[in-house]
Amino acid sequence: LSQASKFGVLRVGAWYEYTTTNRYQQNTDPRTWVDSPLLKNLRFHEYFKTNSAQPYVEYQLIAIPKWTLTAGVKSALYTMDLTQLADGKVVGNLGCTSTTIAGCAGISAKHSADYNNILPSFEANYRIASNWSVYGQFGRGSEIPPSSIFDVTGALVAVTPKPTVATTFQGGAVFKLNHLSFDADAYHINFQNAYGSYSITDTTKPDY
Repeated sequence: LSQASKFGVLRVGAWYEYTTTNRYQQNTDPRTWVDSPLLKNLRFHEYFKTNSAQPYVEYQLIAIPKWTLTAGVKSALYTMDLTQLADGKVVGNLGCTSTTIAGCAGISAKHSADYNNILPSFEANYRIASNWSVYGQFGRGSEIPPSSIFDVTGALVAVTPKPTVATTFQGGAVFKLNHLSFDADAYHINFQNAYGSYSITDTTKPDY
């Protein structure tokens, strides 16, 4: 939704997305339809649902001569609900005592994770001349951790990672002639909470 006046333009909106996934991978050789010992570590089966809601508001001010100023803020809301079935390898048998995957059919672990980041943005554009302008921008974005954070033995995660947040600064200038345009830009991006994982194989370590 937008509303324009002699001072500028107000914009209010939202994005919503719902996703459901049934993801699985078998260790069957497609040439023979026989389980392959070479792929025994690749079996998994999981269901997950994600909700994403991102309401935002911004205002573009044009009342100041030669200046266009735009400021806004967005809330990035995510929820993830995950069901992982016993696979004998990645998450293990989840307490099932059977020695076969078939014997552990229906045994699963459930998880949920909620994320929210407030993401501001700002832009300033100054027209030096009718064919020459300079600008500066600031903005933040976020990316939630992948569902694979739960792909550990027993599907037990002590601490759910935070979303990766990117803060960006950018500036530049644009100069236009009749048939040519010249543009120069510079930007800097800083990432926080970047996700990474590793496996501890030493059984003597306390966090094995």
